[in-house]
Amino acid sequence: MNPDFAKSTDDRRIAIGDWGASLVEYVLLVGLIALVCIASVTVFGEGVSTNIEGSTSSVVAATGG
Repeated sequence: MNPDFAKSTDDRRIAIGDWGASLVEYVLLVGLIALVCIASVTVFGEGVSTNIEGSTSSVVAATGG
C-alpha cells in the first residue's frame, strides 16, 4: 500500500470529523444565544414597552400632537 495514500485518507477523515464537531458547536452556540434573547425579552419586555409608551406620550404632548 502506498504510504502517501494512507496518510491522505487519514487526514481527510480527521478533517471531516473536525468539521462535524465544529458544526455541532456552532449549533449549540446559536441555540444558547436564541435562548438568552428569548429570556431577555420575556423578563425585560414589559418594562421596556412601558418606558417606550411613556416616552412616546411625552414627545406627542411636547409637539402639541
